[in-house]
Amino acid sequence: MKPVIVYLGLGSNLEGRQTSLRRALELLSSGVKIAKVSPIYDTAPVGNINQPRFLNLVCKGTTQLPPPSLLRFIKDIETKMGRVSGPRNSPRPIDIDILFYGNLMLETPTLVIPHPRLTERAFVLAPLADISPQLKHPVSGKTVRQMLKELKRTAGDAVRRRESGGAMYEISVEKDFDAAHFLRGYQGKCEALHGHRFKVAATVRTDKLNDIGLGYDFTELKRNLDEVLARFDHTCLNDITPFKRLNPSSENIATTIYRELKRKLKGAPVVITAIEVWESPQSRVTYRPD
Repeated sequence: MKPVIVYLGLGSNLEGRQTSLRRALELLSSGVKIAKVSPIYDTAPVGNINQPRFLNLVCKGTTQLPPPSLLRFIKDIETKMGRVSGPRNSPRPIDIDILFYGNLMLETPTLVIPHPRLTERAFVLAPLADISPQLKHPVSGKTVRQMLKELKRTAGDAVRRRESGGAMYEISVEKDFDAAHFLRGYQGKCEALHGHRFKVAATVRTDKLNDIGLGYDFTELKRNLDEVLARFDHTCLNDITPFKRLNPSSENIATTIYRELKRKLKGAPVVITAIEVWESPQSRVTYRPD
């Protein structure tokens, strides 16, 4: 079968939304050759408003799968990523819709192409306009840009979150610190006071380089991480904030480091993408913010 251009809409509103979008794109690549990915939009839920906000994007690609096979392929990905059957418009780790399949117009009990509600959805039309503003709806003949302009918008409609396409640079630094801790309520050896040489890796990303070709200076990132970790080094973590209240597990340590480093980097041209904490060479926790 000759490759056909398709447009897919992706959304997620459960924990780890951006990670879910990234993972879905990776899984889609085995059946759809991705050519373009829109910026990510932070959007209000539709229908059932008593749920978290969504992150949405649109991708363009080519596929040799016929529509029914493409739908099955997509549903398998949703299941693999943890989506379960439930009420319509309920929270979900991933939602993937076929928006356009070439110029095909199709209506069956299980699949309608073009997507029947795309003209009503800013969270579809806004990212779609970023990558294919002149794409025409095969029924109305209107371009995506026209449909978006004619759409009645509200304050809760699509708001650009961050760029997901184009070049992206990740910069990482590592730092060790020595500390003791004990885990309250843990049924095992870790309930007793014990120590570790913790290793921490901080990763930031940017899509721009400065005048001398740097995304962000390693020295500056390391200095900020050093300042965050200085109060942890050679302490009993249970004696310092916030671990007087929280268990000083690697998960809580990673989250705390993220929050404090984020404050340090306020105004910097980077976004923190991951904080990793090793208790030993074989044991690591990774915290990824949305």
